[in-house]
Amino acid sequence: MRITQKQLRQIIKEELTRANEMYGAMPHRRFGATPEEVQAKIDYYRGEGSRMWMRGTEMEYEDMAAGGDAGGIRQDYYPNWNDGDFSAVLVAVSGGY
Repeated sequence: MRITQKQLRQIIKEELTRANEMYGAMPHRRFGATPEEVQAKIDYYRGEGSRMWMRGTEMEYEDMAAGGDAGGIRQDYYPNWNDGDFSAVLVAVSGGY
């Protein structure tokens, strides 16, 4: 069976819509955190949350930046973040990754 480009586009659109509804994601957030979310986390760990930025937290972010789940933290608290989002926080707060 052959399909046209128009049919393929429609199938892709339907699948993306279904995935977004199933996971509760907004269309603009499918591929990672928004820049505002990343900046808010950076500001938090540089400000009021600076006492929380201990080696344990840094290690969790390193794990998630490398594609890990940090013991369920990623899927529970950062389901829309990609590896680069965690790297950005590490670089901003720790000075590198």
